[in-house]
Formats: sequence, C-alpha cells, structure tokens
Amino acid sequence: MYFYLKIILCFVFYLFFISTNVSLASDPREWSPVWKLPPGKRPENIVDEFITVPGDVEKSQFFSPISCGSCHPEIFKMWSGSTHANAWKNPLFQALYNLGKKTAKGEWQKRNVESCVRCHHPIGHSSGEKDLPLDDEKGGVICDFCHSVRATTGVGNAPYILNPGNAAAME
Repeated sequence: MYFYLKIILCFVFYLFFISTNVSLASDPREWSPVWKLPPGKRPENIVDEFITVPGDVEKSQFFSPISCGSCHPEIFKMWSGSTHANAWKNPLFQALYNLGKKTAKGEWQKRNVESCVRCHHPIGHSSGEKDLPLDDEKGGVICDFCHSVRATTGVGNAPYILNPGNAAAME
C-alpha cells in the first residue's frame, strides 16, 4: 500500500513541477497558458483580455455562501457537500499544497505552487490575500465566485476574468 502511495505522489509531483510550465512567466497575467481558437470559431465568452490577477478585486465584493443559502437552501445544501465547497480545505489538496510550498526550489516552482490557489481559493487568490485560513467562509469555489465570472480567455489554468458586484455595500 505504501509503495503505491509513493508512486502516486511521484506522479502527482511530476505533473505538478515538471510537466507544466504554468508559472514560468514572471507576469501573473501570463500564468494561464491559453490555447486560442480562431476568432470565427470561439465561443462568445472567450475574449482577448488579461486574466484576473491578485489584487484586481477585494474579498468584500463577494457574498458569502451563507447569504446565498438564505434564499436558495436546496442549492446551498447540495453545494455544501460538493468538491467546489471543499476545494480549499480538502485534506489531500492541503497536504500536497503545503508539501509543495516547503519543497519548491527556485522562483518558478514557488510560483507554480502558488498558482494552485487560483482554482482552490479563487477569491483569496484574486484579492491577493496570503496565509488564507482553512475555515475561510469564502474559501473554495463559492456561489458568488462562479456568478462573477464575466468571461474566459480560453482553455487553460483557470483563465477567468471576474466582474464582482459590491456585496459589502449590500450586506
């Protein structure tokens, strides 16, 4: 059993550190490799713009999932047990993420590890927050994050463009 776990972890690290060049670029707007489609064949929501990067939005612009659940209890209940809800606090993800942070060598590997947060805690990433707590109410992929995605730049490592409202003014 231990032998197979080592093989799986080696494979994950191979994919994580070696086979991807997601974070080789120094500009975080280039972290998301994009495979462009010819203009006449791309869906309308794929645009030629820069992706959302740390500091582009504030965490306070997003509603917490609990706010959404007060009007949408069934959807909130389904979401609560989903991989989206648990994307940030998933123990396997956290173990690999923390191991990656400890063992990353060189600037490109450190940036590669940090790019995981783009999908697993997109609001924390997009707001530029560091040291995000596991029990963050806006951790994982929350309702208002998905409902704030305005467009994408193509197929790649979460190439989203956010256009959130201002939840802080409404709550």
